[in-house]
Amino acid sequence: MASSQDKIWILREVAKDYSGRSVAGRCADVVVDEANSGTAMRAPAKGWDERADGRRPDVWSPAPSAWVTLLRQQASNTDGTVPVADGRQNPIVTAPLVFAMPKPMPKPMAQALGWPGKAIGWSEPAELAAAPQGWAKYGHPEWGRFKLGKTNPNFSTSGLNATIGAYFAATGTTSDLTARDVADPKTRRFVQGVEQSIVHYGDISMTFLGNLLRADDRGESMAYISPRRLLTVANSEGGSFVG
Repeated sequence: MASSQDKIWILREVAKDYSGRSVAGRCADVVVDEANSGTAMRAPAKGWDERADGRRPDVWSPAPSAWVTLLRQQASNTDGTVPVADGRQNPIVTAPLVFAMPKPMPKPMAQALGWPGKAIGWSEPAELAAAPQGWAKYGHPEWGRFKLGKTNPNFSTSGLNATIGAYFAATGTTSDLTARDVADPKTRRFVQGVEQSIVHYGDISMTFLGNLLRADDRGESMAYISPRRLLTVANSEGGSFVG
């Protein structure tokens, strides 16, 4: 079994309890390997090569079901079949994707946006990222331009969901995002403004947070995430089970 990093310890505990049973007269042993969701999605899409991709799993459990949708779209098996079971993928765990913001004195950035009296959604940081005046829009020109830190949507679930969230914010919708919405020039300009505000673009959230930890160990965390420079999109991922 291949699992995303965020829940692998849960699945390994379950696998340990299950292993050793007799199934159809044979001893069953479940081994759970760590697999980044974005990387693992590409392996079956192009045809699994064990020399390059490692052991081929019997079961793949990515972070969210969005990776399953992408696999269906990108699958290119020679026989024309899609290597994903039909039906709805039931989640193992679910968790929200959240923003993390620095707390410069005298007022935290989140409070400048209206929190906690106002719920902050994707629209506020996305619009702020696209605003030429930056934090001056909220009365804090001393904080400079808005800067974003997020992960690569080709590999990271938080990066993928953050990118999707920017498109939802651009269109003002909460569901049923269409291809026409994505292709709209106004929408693309809005999302480009968000992407151009990025100052840290790690491959996965663990890389991003690991770099932040090392900076903090050196007493330089605010140089990595300066209160004048960065909003971080923290990683918090769910899991889907695909047979």
